[in-house]
Amino acid sequence: MEKETCLLEELRHWIDNSIDHLPDLIWCVNNQVAKRLISELRRKNIRVPEDVSVIGFDGSPARLDSGEMITSIGSPSYDLGVLAIDTVMEYAENGITENNRIKRLPGSFIQGETVR
Repeated sequence: MEKETCLLEELRHWIDNSIDHLPDLIWCVNNQVAKRLISELRRKNIRVPEDVSVIGFDGSPARLDSGEMITSIGSPSYDLGVLAIDTVMEYAENGITENNRIKRLPGSFIQGETVR
């Protein structure tokens, strides 16, 4: 609970200090943070997505209290874990190589109602 309280305080502080120059889009680390942010923005009469778009990054289905779906980017968590282990093993055996320096995995766009 203490972590949530700190997050809420940080969000409120950021909004208060950014209210006159909000970005077009705020990209959150996950959908739970996006949900909290949207709640705080609306509490300050900032409309989502009309005034600012908000997107999460975990692909989990998340709805706001108003029923709207949060727009999110999904990543293949299992594949990401396997790739991380393989990359670390490759690095341990061979150091940094072209084979373990840059990796790409497909993501998915989950259309919600929080981005214009």
